[in-house]
Amino acid sequence: MLHKSAKVSAAGWLRSLAVDMTSAARPEDVQRSRRRRPVHVPAEDLAEVSRLVGKLGTVAGALIQFAKRSREDGDAHLHAEAEAALADLRAIQPTLVDVAESLKRTAKKAAKKPAP
Repeated sequence: MLHKSAKVSAAGWLRSLAVDMTSAARPEDVQRSRRRRPVHVPAEDLAEVSRLVGKLGTVAGALIQFAKRSREDGDAHLHAEAEAALADLRAIQPTLVDVAESLKRTAKKAAKKPAP
């Protein structure tokens, strides 16, 4: 799509307009962004996420035992269901562990920084 007056596409016209606007601004005219508040991770939240990761391991262990027993008993349907649930738990676990570790790092950084 061409912009009628400039004989360029609308995207090209917008790009040139943005360049013109930013190059005309002096550094002292540019408004600085406000300082961000430090992130606060409540200790209770961190403990609950860590507890959830631990409980996920407990559930996975119980499902493994259930899958083993259902296979030994010859119940293919229950065994398949247990294996499917285990696959779901295994897919979720790395993300949950990453969340817990990220919260721990954030809490450590916040503890090291002095309050403004």
